[in-house]
Amino acid sequence: MGSYKVCVDTNKDKACGAGETVLLTQPMPKSVTLYETSFAGGRTGYNQRGLPLSSGGNVKLRTTKRFYKLSLSSAGYVSLQTSNSIL
Repeated sequence: MGSYKVCVDTNKDKACGAGETVLLTQPMPKSVTLYETSFAGGRTGYNQRGLPLSSGGNVKLRTTKRFYKLSLSSAGYVSLQTSNSIL
């Protein structure tokens, strides 16, 4: 299991630190497994202009029945692929 967090990174260190506003902390549902990410350090985010902090990447998730690939482009576009087999 695990969780994910959304925060306002005022000191721009790509982490939710002391004194920074946390917008959301959410546990992963028991039926969902995050099995791969291509983001450096497993983190990503957006700058004040709405552009990704990195050159893009993806996160791969699975449930007992489906596989999902959530991709973030270097322009900030998010896409989702689903499949019955591993992506």
